[in-house]
Amino acid sequence: MMPAPPLPTLSATWPNLHGQTILVRANFDVPLSQGKVIDTTRILAHRETLKLLLNQGCSFRLLAHQGRPNGTYQPQASLQPLIPVLTEMLSVTVGLAPYSANFSQTTLPPTPVVLIENLRFWPGEAANQPDFCHWLASLGQFYINEAFANCHRAHASIVGLPQLLPAAAGLTLANEVKTLDQVLHQPAKPLVMVIGGAKLETKLPLVEAFSTTADTILVGGKIAVELASHTTLPPQVQLAQLELHQKDITLASAQAFAQIIHTAGTVIWNGTMGMFEDPRYRQGTQLIAQAVNTTPAFTLVGGGDTETALTELKLEAGIDHISTGGGAMLAYLIQGTLPGIQALLTAKTYAKS
Repeated sequence: MMPAPPLPTLSATWPNLHGQTILVRANFDVPLSQGKVIDTTRILAHRETLKLLLNQGCSFRLLAHQGRPNGTYQPQASLQPLIPVLTEMLSVTVGLAPYSANFSQTTLPPTPVVLIENLRFWPGEAANQPDFCHWLASLGQFYINEAFANCHRAHASIVGLPQLLPAAAGLTLANEVKTLDQVLHQPAKPLVMVIGGAKLETKLPLVEAFSTTADTILVGGKIAVELASHTTLPPQVQLAQLELHQKDITLASAQAFAQIIHTAGTVIWNGTMGMFEDPRYRQGTQLIAQAVNTTPAFTLVGGGDTETALTELKLEAGIDHISTGGGAMLAYLIQGTLPGIQALLTAKTYAKS
């Protein structure tokens, strides 16, 4: 697998940036409760890119989604709760462009920053319909992608817009790709992968993809039981033993995995070792999290459950890079690219300094 060409990336030195209206595809799929954002981490990750645009005198339209409304309007999936968070973060007025069944009749408020209502309310987003793409493109002069977590989706706001507007990666997305490329192509050795969770269909391709590059692949969680029935596993795969209830790995397995993690040069971790959400079955995940947190190796972590475990255990600070996209991270590590990345690389034009 060859390294991808450098991504065109947003820069404050762009001479043609000042005063323009920018479309920013954001990753704002955040947890909500009673109409309020309960975790602002994903929103705050956009601060550097959005502040750069504001400092350049740009106005911008934020494009994002929430949940999976499947092309229908669902009030509980509205992006309205994000407005106060964005307003506080940016120190400017942010307005919401409300949903209209006919997207071309959507009314934009007269504010310097506009958040377009949940893109997935319109079927044209997931279907990458040309008329929907052209409507989105009509809202600005440049396109910036900051939604790495959605780059494995061939949606209008991910792959359609870069074919219609000058396009580039935002600062967070560019850093994400740079980090993943480093792990893929020039990892410090030994390279140790730690894989857990319950969905074998999403993790088996990762095992296969790294069977020739990883020095050790440690597998826990439910998928360790399922992989045990495979007779052709690569020799570097080590399967954890599970407790009789099969809701956590054994203490001996967790300790053995931790020792290997501490000898690594690079560690990639995706997936908990058991039913971490139940305190009775979190010992394995906790020991692995502590090992990943304290190893001298470069550490890359991704996946919603894994991130949640680190947060609850207050162990995020010791991780070198926490990916902004679980599914997208897995897809990139397996394929070496994503539809959204290819769209930026193959855009007909993009802004240059």
